[in-house]
Amino acid sequence: MKNGARGFMRSLVAVAVLLAAVLLAACGGGDSGIEGGSDTGNVSTAAAEGKATGNLNISNWPFYIDNNTVPDFEKATGLSVKYTEDVNDNTEFFGKVQPLLAKGESGGRDIMVVTDWMAKKMHELGYLQNFD
Repeated sequence: MKNGARGFMRSLVAVAVLLAAVLLAACGGGDSGIEGGSDTGNVSTAAAEGKATGNLNISNWPFYIDNNTVPDFEKATGLSVKYTEDVNDNTEFFGKVQPLLAKGESGGRDIMVVTDWMAKKMHELGYLQNFD
């Protein structure tokens, strides 16, 4: 396997692990210790409808992935990615997006990479959408 492909596969595995961690955290029960959250959030599930097309807007932490991941992903999927490193702190980022999320808007973001406790808070508030 060439270095580029190996790096892409490692990044793909890292993304899969991250998504699994977020989904597991979101499904956790019990007392979260998070103020303002509840287990009553209304979270819908998006169903897959054929091959993905179009644009993907991602908010992530600075220096979280290598420079080849996005171009490799775009080449492999045919999607166009706008990758923004604008998550510097969970609470700060949440403060920026929460007013939009409360109105059912995402601020143009398709994926937001936050830590597990913040993902759980967003899930409990009904701000996230499950996907198949």
